[in-house]
Amino acid sequence: MTDVNSGPGWYEVISPRATTCIVFAHEDGSLYLPEGEDALTEAEFAFAAARGNAHRLVRADAARQDPASGGEDPARIDGLRPEFTEHSSIEAIDSQLKRARSQERRWHIRTEWLVSLRETRMKQKAHGEWPGQPETDEGA
Repeated sequence: MTDVNSGPGWYEVISPRATTCIVFAHEDGSLYLPEGEDALTEAEFAFAAARGNAHRLVRADAARQDPASGGEDPARIDGLRPEFTEHSSIEAIDSQLKRARSQERRWHIRTEWLVSLRETRMKQKAHGEWPGQPETDEGA
């Protein structure tokens, strides 16, 4: 069985300075250490990992999807954690609702543009105008 606290991914680290930091471990073993006042060094990460103070972050929302339903959980689509679904305030829900409506408007505009582009392209193709022939410098 593979240790859940090994391999590539984000880690929450309780550093020797008694602060909590995050670190990303790449597949090749190299580390991304965010910069800042409380940033860890590679040696501090190795020390914390050896002492059991580095814990791999695992998304819990992927496990919440009901395979029998056949559809995706909307909270998973948005990248919201299950905690949001269970504990979010009315204001937080309103904020996400506003965001979803804005995204819906943008997708509608994009869909309309694509439909228009397709219709234009079909007309061009029917008239032999597409694909266009590259211009040549015959008279130059």
